[in-house]
Amino acid sequence: MIKQLENWTGKVCVNGVEYGSVGEMPTIPLDGSTVITLIPNKVREKAVLQEVADDCERVFTVRQWMTRVDNNPMPMRTMVGRVEKQTQKAVYLKLHGQALPVITCMRCGRTLTNPISRHYGLGIECINKVGFGFLADVTDVDLIKEALVDVKWEGFVPKSAILENRVIDSGKDV
Repeated sequence: MIKQLENWTGKVCVNGVEYGSVGEMPTIPLDGSTVITLIPNKVREKAVLQEVADDCERVFTVRQWMTRVDNNPMPMRTMVGRVEKQTQKAVYLKLHGQALPVITCMRCGRTLTNPISRHYGLGIECINKVGFGFLADVTDVDLIKEALVDVKWEGFVPKSAILENRVIDSGKDV
């Protein structure tokens, strides 16, 4: 047996012949023509999907790249909703927009300088990017708040992409 392989626990393939362990491997000459391939034992675990019984409405803020992914991008970085199900590394979220009094834009994350924009959480540029270009008056806070609720999204989000996950107090504004 080759000294460097004595602690190997996986399978070994020698010149195309597979062996269950290093101990089963025949004595081989190391003349440069021998090809040894190590095959790890690790079997990839299948993700287990679990239903979530938590009925709490939460505010989620995700990393910026979640708004730019090719398949099903989130319309805004900060949205409100519930966790429907989860795996070890991701959660399935069902979200909608909601006006939140914040100092950073819920879509791009930049600091909001316009006091009116801080009432509903979107900058002037991002209002159009979310699809509110039809609004003639971006100072009409009530109209924007109503339009935000119509922004819906659902899908899997890696847990590593979630920056904020906080419960909204029932009956209170955030």
